[in-house]
Amino acid sequence: MIYVHNLWKSYRSIAILKGLTLTVPSGKTTIILGRSGVGKSVLLRQITALEQPDEGYIEVDGVRTTTMTQDELYSMRRNLGMLFQSSALFDSMTVGENVGFYLSQHDSVNKSELQDLVEEALNKVGLSGFQSKLPSELSGGQKRRTALARLIIYRPKVLLYDEPTTGLDPVTAMHINELIEQTAHELGATSLIVTHDMQSALMLGDYFALHHEGTIAEVNNKEHFLQSENPLIREFLNNAFKSSRKQPLFSDTTTTNVIK
Repeated sequence: MIYVHNLWKSYRSIAILKGLTLTVPSGKTTIILGRSGVGKSVLLRQITALEQPDEGYIEVDGVRTTTMTQDELYSMRRNLGMLFQSSALFDSMTVGENVGFYLSQHDSVNKSELQDLVEEALNKVGLSGFQSKLPSELSGGQKRRTALARLIIYRPKVLLYDEPTTGLDPVTAMHINELIEQTAHELGATSLIVTHDMQSALMLGDYFALHHEGTIAEVNNKEHFLQSENPLIREFLNNAFKSSRKQPLFSDTTTTNVIK
């Protein structure tokens, strides 16, 4: 579904992406792991064509996005949705207006149909009756669910998530994970998730990739990734699980099987 080839991107002569190549399989959920500041969010912005690479190219569903016209990009983005870490809601709009914004701008639906679709999307994320509230009246988890409803309403083929559970308490984070899983299943979508949350990653991921110093160090299915002998992966997972569980995933001599 998504193919990233030899992607390079620099800001003020500082290289962030350094020949990154990645294949994201159709209909599956791929997790991007990596330390802060290595360019994981930059990769998502490249895939959505919010920014253009210095070198390399990206294909989404077999179509090269890096050479598209603006009109072609608008059409491509109809099948691609992104949940930003900040939720990226319009502060001056109500929840209902935020959720229905894309369809109100790009689809020929009348006002009554749009209201029904907004209500349906909000009901799916547990926010029925929130249409008239403003973003300032919402908790962090409610903002994240509103942003997810905004994706659900136009049923994209590709879903991108930038740290979807960051800053949320464990119960709310688990609810968001369940909604992400439910949405991917319902839409039959291809999902790409950037996250530091290993609990979320293990729950949602079919494939895992380690973003290291501007490239992908390794990508594999969950079982093989967690049991990888690659020292970069072992170090990252040990540190991640020490942080989240206060214990390492691997001992010095054995590989802990965390797949149940």
